[in-house]
Amino acid sequence: MTPKVRPVTGALGAVITGIALTRELSHEQVEVITTALHHHLVCFFPNQHLSPTQLVAFAGHFGTVNHTSARNIAGVPEVMLRDSRRIPPDHIDEWHADGTYTTDPPALTVLHAQQVPEVGGDTLWADTSRAYQALSPVMQRFLAGLTAVHLDSRSQRTARHPVVLTHSKTGQRALYINPLYTKGICELEPSESTALLTLLFAHAQRPELTCRHRWSRFDLAIWDNRCTLHRPVTDYDPTATPRLMHRLTIATPQPTATSSPGRSSSASRPTATTLADRCARPTKWQ
Repeated sequence: MTPKVRPVTGALGAVITGIALTRELSHEQVEVITTALHHHLVCFFPNQHLSPTQLVAFAGHFGTVNHTSARNIAGVPEVMLRDSRRIPPDHIDEWHADGTYTTDPPALTVLHAQQVPEVGGDTLWADTSRAYQALSPVMQRFLAGLTAVHLDSRSQRTARHPVVLTHSKTGQRALYINPLYTKGICELEPSESTALLTLLFAHAQRPELTCRHRWSRFDLAIWDNRCTLHRPVTDYDPTATPRLMHRLTIATPQPTATSSPGRSSSASRPTATTLADRCARPTKWQ
């Protein structure tokens, strides 16, 4: 069959048909998927009956597959089981990008539906590259060179990343912040940081920058974690209609900061001591 790529919105998202992911992918098929990811950021493959081992083999075409430290499938340490019946709930009901509280967050995430509710349980994605492009040139220049603290409140893991990154493959710039993990901008006072992040979070979630996927059993989604946000919609009873997903992530180089022409790396910034004090103690931003 000839692969077909069908966009689902004007912003991001595409359905790819004509490729059986249970089989070894050809170089041409990998190129089709890679190109679609670069253009559409999240790709959906309907009705793909992959075992956990086959899921890892598929993901390996796009980079090094990470091992997961918790709730992994027996014998397949790369694949995590997401189960909506877990207490506390095994889902994140907020816009986020995966793993930004680590120094090396993943480039790509893969989600494979094992069981889904008859109604509800969709996932939303937002395009943070388009969100950056939609900002005024003045705001783009202001954001260049700023860094932010990302914190996971459960594990207390923390990392510092640029507010704007340049995609290592496409060269596109994107906002690299999210409501769940980004706690503050290091170079700003806390009140300034809160005001700016509130504005940017709302800006990135505008409907025209998003897509929504209604899951069917054995759907597979793969998305670029460097230039998207996502969130599940928990509009179902997880005990009555559980949502079970196999999930894995694919490694990425460390995000690249975006510099602003004519802007000194030290001008109009706090001293190194002040920055270290602000960014080394993430509890300041809780």
